[in-house]
Amino acid sequence: MPTISRLYPTGVLETTKELDEITYNSIKVGVEGVYAAQFDETNLDIGTAERRTSDGTYMVSGYFDEYTMLLPAAPSQVAFTTAGTYTWTAPLGVTSVSVVCVGGGAGGGAGGFEGSGITGGGGGGLGWKNNITVIPEQTYTVVVGAGGNSTSTGGTLISTQGGVGGDSYFINRSTVKGGGAGAVSGATFVFQNVGFNYSVDGFADDTFPTLTLVRGQTYNFNFTNITSSHPIALRLASGSASSVPGTTGNNASSGVFGTTVTYQVPLDAPSTIYYQCVFHSGMIGTINIVNTLVYTGTGGTYTGDGGGNGGISTPGGSGGAGGGAGGYAGTGGTGGPSNSSNDSSRNGTAGAGGGGGGGATTASGGTPHGDGGGVGILGQGSNGAAGVYTGGLKSGGAGSGGVGITYGGGGAAANYGFYQSSGAGGTGAVRIMWGAGRTFPSTQTVDI
Repeated sequence: MPTISRLYPTGVLETTKELDEITYNSIKVGVEGVYAAQFDETNLDIGTAERRTSDGTYMVSGYFDEYTMLLPAAPSQVAFTTAGTYTWTAPLGVTSVSVVCVGGGAGGGAGGFEGSGITGGGGGGLGWKNNITVIPEQTYTVVVGAGGNSTSTGGTLISTQGGVGGDSYFINRSTVKGGGAGAVSGATFVFQNVGFNYSVDGFADDTFPTLTLVRGQTYNFNFTNITSSHPIALRLASGSASSVPGTTGNNASSGVFGTTVTYQVPLDAPSTIYYQCVFHSGMIGTINIVNTLVYTGTGGTYTGDGGGNGGISTPGGSGGAGGGAGGYAGTGGTGGPSNSSNDSSRNGTAGAGGGGGGGATTASGGTPHGDGGGVGILGQGSNGAAGVYTGGLKSGGAGSGGVGITYGGGGAAANYGFYQSSGAGGTGAVRIMWGAGRTFPSTQTVDI
């Protein structure tokens, strides 16, 4: 039995009532050519609809009051596949949608020499959510995350990272999101000082958390909340007054407070340095320094999974391959690492749950490394295949009907050497669909 609901001036529908329980004046129909409603197995003629120039809908008029006929719109869908911010207007008759979002993949890094710790870009995460309530003719925000930029070594030996991928989401990030792939590097550490303890915002350890830095990257140590009672210093060893190469604004002897210290980590930096109060030697924390620049694939919110991490460059290697985009029920494949051995250890891994596969790396100085595979937005399909270090299949296969790095695949790192460029990350995407029984991950999700 059809139902109708009164439309308040605020645009909020009151409790739906059955058609035979109410007297109505006119019925607005949003689907052209629908001029009658079914009532008790009998066609209830509602007259001839006249087009309203104010909003382009059709109004059947001539009775006591005005009500909106809740005739469902025909099943359909819309996809947003170019990076940017958009508005989507819910069609008349659409009160519920299902949405999938894929975040942008990260661009691969570049390093000027072998074993520089540069990796391929991580894959973007995928998130989906069904039965999101919308109001017909109301607009909603859609954001499609861009893929991370590629980078180049140029004529230097300094390691550089590719750009991070952007988040893709519908309405807001808490509704449904595919996370953009990011790089765990170049962070700002915000320190707090309570009593005889140091803490760092965002770290689970309440006091003196261990930090990890990457050679070739620049970090900011925000000491603005450190008090004059506990001046802090970056030090090569406990109690050491020697300067720490690469730091700006640091004072290893007398410490600092109320300021920010910058640390551009040298490529020959020691494996461990420390942060320490210059007045109290027991107020000390460890900072580990590594070669590995890890690009992580970020997960989707609600339901869905993260993209695969980019492959790692190890000593003797030339840069890792890209990670695959996340799947509908599993993670994307991990990019293959580079190392001194030209063998199957350079292969990526396959995607899971319809996610993209990770790329593989080549021998040093060989053909470009493989990008990570993207993921399709028409629902869960086959897993993306792993990239293979030999032959022509170095890039990971796209999952669930994706093509190449579309959507959300991670870019491959550059080969070592001067003037070598990495691969860019794949752009994200958002797809909205509606119609009875259409739900992710795979029920009637193809275009109709």
